[in-house]
Amino acid sequence: MDVQRGVVERFAGAGELQSRLARAVDTARGAAVPLIFVRVAFRAGHPEVSVNNRSFSALASQAGTRFTDDSEATQIHPAVGP
Repeated sequence: MDVQRGVVERFAGAGELQSRLARAVDTARGAAVPLIFVRVAFRAGHPEVSVNNRSFSALASQAGTRFTDDSEATQIHPAVGP
């Protein structure tokens, strides 16, 4: 979870985190463990977000394309991607 570009790249030392994630993914693939990639992304205007959801309603109230489906921030980081 949380290997979207907008999440991974917020951490200091992201390069080390990315290499650890890549090793974990490579190990899982080598052992034939299925990998499932989950993204948090919304359509423009964030119609999926309930006003009762404190975390995501803050995103929805901001102008722009933050965490929309086509945003680079919501894409799986290339260090671990499918």
